[in-house]
Formats: sequence, structure tokens, C-alpha cells
Amino acid sequence: MTDAGKIVTVIQPADRPLQSPRHLGLSIWTHARAGRLGQRGSMTETSPAVSRWNRWTIWVPAAIAFGEASLLGTAGAFAAGFGLATSCTDDFDCTGSCPPCTALYDWLTAGAVGQGVLAIAAVMLLVLGLARPAQRRGTAIAAWAIIVVAAVWYYVTTQLGSSSF
Repeated sequence: MTDAGKIVTVIQPADRPLQSPRHLGLSIWTHARAGRLGQRGSMTETSPAVSRWNRWTIWVPAAIAFGEASLLGTAGAFAAGFGLATSCTDDFDCTGSCPPCTALYDWLTAGAVGQGVLAIAAVMLLVLGLARPAQRRGTAIAAWAIIVVAAVWYYVTTQLGSSSF
């Protein structure tokens, strides 16, 4: 790491003409944004492995995960609740105060809350992946996993709710 005020000397053999650092295959150093991740005034370098994982590699799965969890937590919970609660009230002639329907509503609430947690986790992974490029691979894999977990969570809580009455 070099400071902005220091002079850097490049030593080259006398038989070669002086070349620019880009022609020598050296990486180009850039200043990090002031205050970003606590690196005030430091110099950072992007490695080739990090530059492979572009910003879209975390945007796509995180946006899909957030959208799916939000949709299943709102419209999906409403649709499942409307359909299952209608069946429960028709079978037991109660509006939600009887034990079988209460258990159904508890499972549906757990499903909606779980989808909310997964949506928040997707946003947190997006922020982490954008702030730390070196961790984009792991955050992208976790975001793709949230997509699967959200679908499984919806299915499991809906099935457990429907089997509770």
C-alpha cells in the first residue's frame, strides 16, 4: 500500500525502453471512496477473481428472492388463508375462535412472518454483496438458496395449516 505523497521508483534494465505500468502488466491502483467500509484514504486493488463476479450476479438472485418472498408473504398468504379459512369455517361453523381454525391461522401467520424474514435476508445479502465484492459468490449462492427456501417454507406452512383441522 502506498500513500499519495510518496514517490515510487520503477527499476528497469537499461536495454529496455521505459514502459508504462499498464504495459508491464501491473495493476492500476485506485482510491476507494472516502468512508466506504472504513477505508478512509486507503488504496484498494480489485483482483481478477473478484472482477469476475459482476454486480448483476448478486442483483438478479437477490431481486428474485425478495420478490418471491414478498409475493408469497402477502398475496400468497392471503390466497392460502382465504381458501383454507373458508374450508375451516365451513367445516366447523366458526370464524376463528375454535381450536382447529386457530391452529390454521397460527400456521398461516408463521408462514407470512417467515416470508418476511426471508425478504429481509435477501435485501441484506444484496447490500452485503454490493458493498463487498470479494464476497459476491457466497452472497449470490445464499440468495439463490433463499429462492428455494421461500417456496419450500410456503408449501410446508400451508400444508401444516391445512392438516391442522
